[in-house]
Amino acid sequence: MSNVQCLSLIACFSKNRAIGKNGKMPWYFPEDLKRFKKITMGHTLIMGQKTFETIGKPLEGRKIIILSRNKKLAVPGCDVAESFEKALKLAYKTDDSPIVCGGSGVYKTALPFVKRMYLTEIKREIPGDTFFPDFDESEWKETDRQEKGELVFRVLDENPKKVEGLKV
Repeated sequence: MSNVQCLSLIACFSKNRAIGKNGKMPWYFPEDLKRFKKITMGHTLIMGQKTFETIGKPLEGRKIIILSRNKKLAVPGCDVAESFEKALKLAYKTDDSPIVCGGSGVYKTALPFVKRMYLTEIKREIPGDTFFPDFDESEWKETDRQEKGELVFRVLDENPKKVEGLKV
């Protein structure tokens, strides 16, 4: 492991920033799921309890850290952390580049500390009850963009002018 730590984030959201509805993803795009697997394979994923429950099981080839206030939560094959800071410390023990993958509250907490975002944007509005948080695009530089049908795959890297993040 190197000494450079980079926190990333991966998300898929619609034009109106929806990421979920009734505890589920309100769409199915195989291309996005393939991209998610390719980007996250071999990494530690930090996610909220609701996001994990949507997935329903540990993901092969990835270490999962579930954020939960429930101190009694135990999930076979996963670690549980009661705070974002504890999740990061746990993640950085085995991965220099952990990836935050939801949900809305976890994204909002992580955004100030993220150095790279892997975003899939759906070109249309989709009804939802959970949304990706707003962020200042001027703090980011688009380093990759690909369009495939109604999906836009983007990689945003932190703008060097962005303030330093969380130290762990």
